Amino acid sequence: MTEYFQGHKYAKRLLPEEKELVRELTENMALPRNIMLTLKKRRPQTATTMKHIYNIRCRKNKAIWGSRTEMQHLMKCMTKGKYLYNHIVILGTEIMSDIFWAHPDSVKIFNTFPTVIIMDSTYKTNKYRLPLFEIFGLTSTGRIYPVGLAFLIKEKEDNFVWALQSVRMMLRCEDDMKVIVTDRDQALMNTVNIVFAKCTPLLCRYHIHMNIKANLIKKTKLDKKK
Repeated sequence: MTEYFQGHKYAKRLLPEEKELVRELTENMALPRNIMLTLKKRRPQTATTMKHIYNIRCRKNKAIWGSRTEMQHLMKCMTKGKYLYNHIVILGTEIMSDIFWAHPDSVKIFNTFPTVIIMDSTYKTNKYRLPLFEIFGLTSTGRIYPVGLAFLIKEKEDNFVWALQSVRMMLRCEDDMKVIVTDRDQALMNTVNIVFAKCTPLLCRYHIHMNIKANLIKKTKLDKKK
């Protein structure tokens, strides 16, 4: 008979109360790695793995979705939450390539403070590996608020035009927008001139600083090799 359970499936199993904790933390948007840290802090001898946490999260999501796909559930949540959203379906298929969405409160704030907006894309931050196009606004007191988000299949002018047209749909009066801040993405800069021709385009100082820093580091390394 086995005397030690180290490495056995039994030792890796979560207690009922731990499974409930994983579900609660998942509802509160906790990251799996943080859930694992919480479990180990409460019971240091636990031998559970990240796979067990992901399995519980997956079962919980499937119970919520029912027979719906992940995308169908997302659309249901957006409709229920009265989000403003827009999407592109690839011609001749049922595949969604791009999607834009904005919270109803963001629509209200955007129409109150539409003067300045900031745009940027993040990469490799989601399981679909798609660029996440983020749009933020600036209030009169200098506070940043989210305007909208979009998953884009490509960072081409056509995709950016569609995304910015979706942003324009949020405004009661687009002439209230005065300044758009972007990074040095040529496709995005061209799109701003097309969709918001009356706005003044500015480059983000943070991105300028990071580009200068990256280029200086490369040059310094090359100079040292010489």
